[in-house]
Order: sequence, then structure tokens, then C-alpha cells
Amino acid sequence: MEHFKMFIGGKFVDAKSGKTMQCVDPGTGQPLATVPRGGAADADAAVKAARKAFDSGAWSGLSLQERSEIIMEWADLLDMESTRLTIHESQNSGAPVSGVGGVLWLGGMTIRNLAWYATNKFPWQEELKQTGSIWAWGTNTIIREPVGVCVGIIPWNTPVLAAIWNITHAIAMGNTIVLKPASDTPVSALIMAETVAKSRIPKGVVNIVTGPGGEIGEALCRHPLVDKISFTGSTEVGQRIMSLGSETVKKVTLELGGKSANIVLEDADIDCAVDGALVAIMYNTGQICSAGSRLLVPRSIYDQFLTRLKKRVEDVKPGYQLSLIHI
Repeated sequence: MEHFKMFIGGKFVDAKSGKTMQCVDPGTGQPLATVPRGGAADADAAVKAARKAFDSGAWSGLSLQERSEIIMEWADLLDMESTRLTIHESQNSGAPVSGVGGVLWLGGMTIRNLAWYATNKFPWQEELKQTGSIWAWGTNTIIREPVGVCVGIIPWNTPVLAAIWNITHAIAMGNTIVLKPASDTPVSALIMAETVAKSRIPKGVVNIVTGPGGEIGEALCRHPLVDKISFTGSTEVGQRIMSLGSETVKKVTLELGGKSANIVLEDADIDCAVDGALVAIMYNTGQICSAGSRLLVPRSIYDQFLTRLKKRVEDVKPGYQLSLIHI
């Protein structure tokens, strides 16, 4: 069984307590890997490494073009690890391997797009059309700068893509980041750390810690050296994070629980709509924030639609996630 380490300040380390957690393959119920069970001391070390890297200017002080080139090179390194990442992501999260491969391709494109956008399109400096006031005439300019140290707390349903989004958005803008994967699905993020270590991204710019959210997550959200928190997960935990972030007036971005509706109209092709509704709720084994967890159907076709949907659901034969799944 493979053991992965956290990534702090450019080094792979175990938890200061020496404790570990076990990751399980949900398709078999068997142990897959072990990772460090980090706590407050590990959170502190990661945040301090990120703060040191940011304040040094080793990353934030680079030109936009230099940062973009380094991020593009990192995307290439991720591509080289795509097979390993796909298999481990599928085994650790239970997501069908066919879908994970597509997600990784999308992630690589996302990295390149964000790096290009930050360099070529983002309005780092903007002059306002209205200038001056009755008290003082002049030119008003908005200058956008990196926030500083960011914390990304990501969910278990799309671990590798969520990691890519959080890391790339932060570092493309010149920030440093501490990423905290979900306790159950940290493996792909720790493999990503290996590609960061091989890249020209300076030490401390990207840090990845693992452990229970109630322990290491709370420590990250309370830390006075953290400037920004991004969280994707439940409304209950989001409320807690907003409360913790307010203690030191941090910037907080929350993507919380919701319900997504499929709407079927009376003139719809029923067979096509049934298949669409089935995929909408069962894609990624139903573990996705945009899952079609509500289905709105006109009364005039309700019985007919429900009968066909029930039959299609009964025909579904789930299999192990490393095999191709057909609905």
C-alpha cells in the first residue's frame, strides 16, 4: 500500500504528530493508500511557508509573462502524469475512469487558459471614465494586485479538477496557496504536488496538507496570516467557515449545496428526455454539484415519463469504476 506525504514549503513531509489516515477504494472497500493526518501545527507550517513565499516576491514579483510560462510548463508535467492521476483518482473517489480522463484533459486546458487570460486579458489596471470630483480634479485608476495567501478547501466528488481550479486561479494572479483536499480523497492532489515539485514554481507557492476538516481546516481558516479562503461543500460547513474567516476579516468565497432542476416540456421527445434525466442524476455516480436532483414534468405526460424512467433505471447495471460504465 502506497504512502503519500504532504507538500509544505517545497518539501514532502509527514504530519508533525506522525499520525496517518487510510484512504479506501469505494469500489472494493479495500485500503488504497495512507496519507498524513495533519493538524494545527501542520496548517501553521503550510501557511507560514506560503506567506514567506508571497512576501519574498519570488512569485508575486515575477512578470505576468514569466508566471504564465511557468504555469504552462506545469500543465505539461501534469499531462505526463495523466494516466497515473486518472487511475488513482478513480480508485480513490469511485468516479468512473472514463469520466476522470476527460476531467483531467479539461483541467489541463483550464490551467493553460487561466495562465493566458491572466497575462493577456485580465484588467490589472483600469482607468475610470469619470475623473475627479467637485473637490479635487484628477484621474481615478483601479490597480488590481494579488491578495496574498489563499486557502482552498475542496470537496470529494471531483478532487483533481477542484484542486486544479483552486491552485491555478490563485497562482495565476500571483498569490500563494495552501490546498486542503477532502479527507477521503486526497491522493490525486498529493500526486499533483509531485508535478509542482518538478516545475519551476518556487517553493512555498503551492502547499498541500491533509487531515480532518474539523482540525486542520479550522486551523487554516483561523490563521491570521491567511488572506483568502475558498470553500466548496455543504451549507453547514460553509457557514462555519464564513464565521471563522470573519474573525480576521478574510475574503471568503463559498460554493455551497444546491438543487439543480431538469425541466421537461410537453412537446419533448420523451425517450431523449428520459435518457437526459438519467444521465443528469447518475453522471459521476450522482456525486456532482450540478446533478439533476429535481425533475419537473408536466402532469399531461407525468405517468408516461415516470414509467419509462423507472424502466431505464432498472436496466442500469453499475460496475467497478475502473471498468467502462454504460447506462
